Amino acid sequence: MRSIISARTTLFVLLFAAFCAGCSPVAWAPRETPHTSSIDIGQRVTLLLRDGTVLNGTYASVRELSDNEYATYYASATMDETRQRALPSLGQTVSYTTSLDESKVWKGELVGFDQSSILFADPQGDGTEKVYFSSLGSITGKDGARIRRMALRGMFLNGEIPLKTAVVIASAAGSMRIPVSEIERIRLTPSEEASGTTVAWIDARRVSWASK
Repeated sequence: MRSIISARTTLFVLLFAAFCAGCSPVAWAPRETPHTSSIDIGQRVTLLLRDGTVLNGTYASVRELSDNEYATYYASATMDETRQRALPSLGQTVSYTTSLDESKVWKGELVGFDQSSILFADPQGDGTEKVYFSSLGSITGKDGARIRRMALRGMFLNGEIPLKTAVVIASAAGSMRIPVSEIERIRLTPSEEASGTTVAWIDARRVSWASK
């Protein structure tokens, strides 16, 4: 399977605050923000990637990058030294606050980001703690400087945060696994009955990918 991974990425990162000391904010994370469009498995799509590449194929599934693939992708996507707000490295201990109580500082070892969450290593085991993007106040970047919520939102919308979530697109040339953070816009292929109909491009941030 061919994986398409370029050096760009992003995050509308938001977390929900816990009100009590000693409890995890994970338990207080709300549901995901609703999307405006849904793409079903088997639907034919045209993807415009952030590097200008246009791909055509059939949506097959959602599949996460492996840990090794994601580590390579994340490192490549975050190595741009001209960036003013450098994201933290994978494995780095990150401090973060929520918009409901910015006086409370949480800490966690960064595992990465997926389409809906920021991921931290589970201090009690080998798994990960998933915290939905909702109401994050700030996080600390690679150099320890704080990155505020609106800056993170802009990074997410601009594709500057590497996401572990990827979609599999099948075509005559084979299958491609593409991180969703590399997709800028999506256009659905009209059915045969609707052939000739003009279909508008959809912002990739406003799309959900059906899992079955």
